[in-house]
Amino acid sequence: GSPDLLNWPYRLMLNTLSPDGQFVFGWTIEGVPQPDWAQWEEKQYEYLEAFGDARFRVHLVSLATGASLGEVNCEFDPGGRPYFWATWSEDSAHVITGADHRWATISSGLYQVSPDGISLLTDLAPALSKMAWEVLRDSDHPYAIDTTEADGFIEVRTIDSGGLLELGYAIESKFEGPRWNAYLELYVEVDFNSGEMN
Repeated sequence: GSPDLLNWPYRLMLNTLSPDGQFVFGWTIEGVPQPDWAQWEEKQYEYLEAFGDARFRVHLVSLATGASLGEVNCEFDPGGRPYFWATWSEDSAHVITGADHRWATISSGLYQVSPDGISLLTDLAPALSKMAWEVLRDSDHPYAIDTTEADGFIEVRTIDSGGLLELGYAIESKFEGPRWNAYLELYVEVDFNSGEMN
């Protein structure tokens, strides 16, 4: 990073930059007000080992002020598992974040964003797991026989300003024996005021 960014408490993830260039997600180390990012760049994970079992936090950061606008509720590790991602609406007013692990997106949220802060509208991962299971059950898909949920990888295609989410949902079976995989295309309407999904 640039000298200025090295003085920030957050390690910015530039692939999460908002379309308007105002916001970006960054991670930091719990209990460490000012990590030594120069040491991180030089030693990477050797530097983090000094903090033992410290947890990592993900914040939405204002590029205008360098301040945190709020924390995202997700599992995160700088090593890339889970892998953190963010998909923005074109007007930068909403963003979906996710953390992908081996079998599925283990956490995902739809957030409303403004210069004043970030607020969670919908906890997407459990809601989509239930929705996908209902689709599979209604179509007599074998995946739905022995379970009541369908965890999968969330692929955000579009976030419409009116609240329409176009999503892909890839399910990879963890069961022994035949792998009853499935891929769904989901069109979900979200009330941006209440967070309710249809």
